Amino acid sequence: MPNTKASDITTLRQMFKERGPETEKEFLAELDAETIRTYRTVTANTWIPHELEARIMQAAVKALFPQDERGLLALGAHLAKIQFTGMYRAFLGLAKRSFIVKRTGMIWRLFNDQGELAVEELTEKSAVLVLKGIPELTAAELQFDCGYVVGILELTGAKNIRVTEDYQYPNAWSWNFTWE
Repeated sequence: MPNTKASDITTLRQMFKERGPETEKEFLAELDAETIRTYRTVTANTWIPHELEARIMQAAVKALFPQDERGLLALGAHLAKIQFTGMYRAFLGLAKRSFIVKRTGMIWRLFNDQGELAVEELTEKSAVLVLKGIPELTAAELQFDCGYVVGILELTGAKNIRVTEDYQYPNAWSWNFTWE
């Protein structure tokens, strides 16, 4: 089973603290007791099952992006933009977009213990990224991860990002990103 670092969950806790107790209460009502315990106790460097993170993020979307049919993508993008702050944000805004896109695989490896995210194609206004070498992920997990890449692209200054997903292959999925 693939694992991911819980940094997204620690950031999510901060988001709910800022949104207020009623929003967090709505979110927690969607979770079982064991998942709530995990949500409340993990640190940013704790490894948790990818599917557990997805469950938490799906519940968060209901409270934070209730009207958004692509809420997991929006949440992933939002969390990426929060997490890449300070010198990282400045670097992402100054470095060439192609340099950053080529390093998305390195970012993937920082937060995930399995899988390889590789850039298959890259132009000035598009990129195709392929995720392989990881046991099957759910559509929810893939949409959240895709959103994280969208957030990173937005931090590089990319505008009007569109993505086409191809989740037909077992153990290999691709995203085709285009932007202005």
